[in-house]
Amino acid sequence: KMPPADGSRGGLINWPLKKSQKEFLIRGLAVNETLEIQIVGRLGHVLSALPPFTLGHGESRQITLPPFAPSVELRGQVVDVDGNALSNAEVGLRAEQKRTFTYTDANGRFRFGSLSPITVDLSVKAAGFESYSLKSVEISAGRAPLQITLKPTE
Repeated sequence: KMPPADGSRGGLINWPLKKSQKEFLIRGLAVNETLEIQIVGRLGHVLSALPPFTLGHGESRQITLPPFAPSVELRGQVVDVDGNALSNAEVGLRAEQKRTFTYTDANGRFRFGSLSPITVDLSVKAAGFESYSLKSVEISAGRAPLQITLKPTE
């Protein structure tokens, strides 16, 4: 987080980082701006943070990222009551105020990667089927894939 150079109150700049990236260079844009760097997960939760620091106009600083929890994934399959794979079903995850979603492939499989260990609410929607939801799903390393069965609407 850092205040914009135009003097207005605060702002947020996002820099997507590669998993292997451990350092980056940052340069001050305004006189004595205070910066706070946070490593934020896909669902908006803070994984790690650096203490705030100040940069002068044009001053540069090499930033080394602090260690943070390794990413994990949530996988699963969506099927109907006969065990047939449901393709193109919307699978959503929600944690606090953030939401992300994906769609199942031709085999009914879905995957959310690059997550940190967290507890989420899961929802599944597919045309012609009842919606499905599961509260407080714990995402952690080594979690078995979910098997979700949808009932047809009447």
